[in-house]
Amino acid sequence: MERTKITLDVDARTLKDAEDRLSEQGLSLDEVVDALLGRIAKDGAIPFTPAGDEKPAPPTKDPLSDLYGEKPTADVQTDPGFFEPDEMNPLVH
Repeated sequence: MERTKITLDVDARTLKDAEDRLSEQGLSLDEVVDALLGRIAKDGAIPFTPAGDEKPAPPTKDPLSDLYGEKPTADVQTDPGFFEPDEMNPLVH
């Protein structure tokens, strides 16, 4: 395989920190960049979401399902459950 040199302009501190962390794992920057470029060439996309591109989760209308994986009971609007009758249930809209 023919090799070629590339030049990158990166933040010096970030480079040093990355090289230190890679070294702790027994990897070199060359190996990781080579693996990353190989994955991009194979898959046609980068194998992670770039920092800052994460999309926030859409607001939910069913927090119980999101938290516990279950649906609220049918009487959730009328039965206060463990709340006192004068307390407001934050899960009821």
